[in-house]
Amino acid sequence: MKKNSGFTLIEVLLSLIILTVAIVTINIAFKQFTTYKIKFDKYKKIYRTTLSIKDMIETKELVDGLKEYGELNGLHYQYSVKLVNKNRNFEEGEASIGSNIGDFEIYLFKITLLVEGRKYEFYETRYKKIKTFKPM
Repeated sequence: MKKNSGFTLIEVLLSLIILTVAIVTINIAFKQFTTYKIKFDKYKKIYRTTLSIKDMIETKELVDGLKEYGELNGLHYQYSVKLVNKNRNFEEGEASIGSNIGDFEIYLFKITLLVEGRKYEFYETRYKKIKTFKPM
């Protein structure tokens, strides 16, 4: 009697099927990971660029109707400024001295920013001192 110590054809085919399923599953998972990583990097770039543009806008002199566009970090952007509200106020100094700081205006601007087709809106408040004439 001979004793066979090898694998049968069915065992070999079954192991090849299991190996193929494992390789296909790993390949699909790797492709999904790569796709999500590319999307995440793109969103991170848009987020950082948007914050940089917002900082840039906050340093500029804002006026109603201002519109600008450009490119930063390879991303196209445009923004527009709209005056939402304007009020006057009077600020007094310390009560014991009886002095005042003076009149000033408060401006509330709404800024609409488009970065690569994504719309962001934020508000910016500005203060402007007004020269007041004191009667003699």
